[in-house]
Amino acid sequence: MNRPAPKDFNFVANVMEEWARRDPDALALWWVDENERHQRKITVADIVADAHRAANFFRDCDITPGDPVLVMLPRIPEWWITMLGLIRLGAVPVPSATMLTTRDVRYRIEAAGVRAVITDADGISKLDWFSSKRILVGSRRPGWTSFQAGLRDASPKFTGEPTRADDPGIVYFTSATAGEPKMVLHTQASYGLAHRVTGKLWLDLKPGDLHWCITDTGWGKAAWSCFFGPWLSGATVFAMDARRKFSASCALRTLSSYPITTWCAPPTALRLIVREDLTRFRFPHLRHCASAGEPLNPEVITAWREATGTTIYEGYGQTETVVLIANIRSRRRKVRPGSMRCQGDAPDGCGKGITSTACPRYDTAKLFPMSSVKGAIGRNCEIASLPTGSTSCGRKSANSRSSQPEQFAISSGAGTRSPPSDRLPGKHRQTAAK
Repeated sequence: MNRPAPKDFNFVANVMEEWARRDPDALALWWVDENERHQRKITVADIVADAHRAANFFRDCDITPGDPVLVMLPRIPEWWITMLGLIRLGAVPVPSATMLTTRDVRYRIEAAGVRAVITDADGISKLDWFSSKRILVGSRRPGWTSFQAGLRDASPKFTGEPTRADDPGIVYFTSATAGEPKMVLHTQASYGLAHRVTGKLWLDLKPGDLHWCITDTGWGKAAWSCFFGPWLSGATVFAMDARRKFSASCALRTLSSYPITTWCAPPTALRLIVREDLTRFRFPHLRHCASAGEPLNPEVITAWREATGTTIYEGYGQTETVVLIANIRSRRRKVRPGSMRCQGDAPDGCGKGITSTACPRYDTAKLFPMSSVKGAIGRNCEIASLPTGSTSCGRKSANSRSSQPEQFAISSGAGTRSPPSDRLPGKHRQTAAK
């Protein structure tokens, strides 16, 4: 995985379209509704054609390359099609969770300088105040442009200028565990290319895998495990449009009912899942499990392995990065449960006590340098200056210790340049240039 990035790069043009040429009938997305009454299986060729239709439709709506576009949709196929269409056009999607309040949404729109919004009927009340381009998925409303009608009338062939690898690619906002959410701007390559290491190494994905990740479409984890990571690996994304409160028994039933081979779930879900009677379920297709978000209790990993025979491989990263540290299945080394937790005052610990967040003894700041620019409304915007494509596996910083258990530090090319300030989204262009 050590190769220079091309000058021009676009995830749809260079990854999805190439995949469609090689294997057009491969399954890209397997979607199931919450009640399991409806399913959609979308091939790579079909989703690329829909992405082209969406890109043409968005261009007809006067959305141009570089325009930030807020996308607030649940786990429905239109979310994936919208994301692909915006990326192919060169616009900058700003995925946002459906649980956000009107205040949260307004903050993101103003911070990112959003030029258009895309949502469904449930999101209208949070966006009725927005006066620019408004696109509605799944229904019609005066003052809103119908996504379905626009997609139906658009051409399945899109032609446009290529995007540069360091052009703005996607914007996420952090979860605001401390203070206001920070806006994180990724380049076309810093997620669209660099998530190769996430998909192929940590998630252990291969062509033919059916991968399910429990996450909301508005968080960075969706890009990791429901979008870039699986499709860079040639795997199929499995999506269940669950909108009710999380149910551990429903999750286990889904795992046992569908041929899911790889699975990623947050520790909060796994702690509930291992309380269930796991002997009631069988997972004949499941071969790999992963978790990220916070350190996982060793007891949970042990309980899952004893019940299913599969180990949970933990990973660590941030909205600003791809996976940085992880247990890697292909390394074929024993996973020590709890290795992502700080051991506190133990002889090999850092002395800071057991924390609620990952505390690996790697200096991730050195592996993944970030550039900060002043945001348009006084908040910081971090620009990922990672990936234009080279990756260096197995590199540890000077702060790592030999007693560290089997984990894998992954760098995505320190020292690559940030996007020029004239290609920042919205008002940040003017402020960052100062």
